[in-house]
Amino acid sequence: KAGSWDECLAATARLLAELFTEHDALLPDLKPSEAAVFTAIMEGRAGKADLERSLLNLTRFLWRKHGVRALVLLDEYDTPLNTAHTSGYYDEALIFFRNLLSAGLKDNPALHKGVLTGVLRVAKDSIFTGLNNLTVYGTLVRPFCTAFGFTQPEVEALLLRAGLAARLPEVQRWYNGYLFGGQVIYN
Repeated sequence: KAGSWDECLAATARLLAELFTEHDALLPDLKPSEAAVFTAIMEGRAGKADLERSLLNLTRFLWRKHGVRALVLLDEYDTPLNTAHTSGYYDEALIFFRNLLSAGLKDNPALHKGVLTGVLRVAKDSIFTGLNNLTVYGTLVRPFCTAFGFTQPEVEALLLRAGLAARLPEVQRWYNGYLFGGQVIYN
């Protein structure tokens, strides 16, 4: 959530630096040119083009090291674009995030699966024009309606296990009220 494109790109670079730092054990196995880009991302010196390819490169490095294709989980993927739209830098953000996600999620042999969560409906004609095989699971899709929080029986069991069953009415006031696919959900 940034007020300008420069702030958004800088914040994204910081998040990517944190992610790459979590995986700095990969550095000894990288080629010198790969290590240079990896280090530039960690140190916040990477250019936009290297940041756009960062997700692709990290999944490839992880696959090479561990022999297992990566599962990418990206929560609230839509927040930067929604903020960009309301703050007047949507075009720049759209190009950057389209390139980042397309590189990391499309035709990436190192990727097992990508899971993106967000509140805005996925529009295949916007950021995801370059992606294939998208499946959208919303809160009303029956097989997944209970995946967006805790069900009533789960909350009751958790409170019972914690010795707090008497506090169910209070928990209901705080977190209850969502109805997904006919199921009451605590979120």
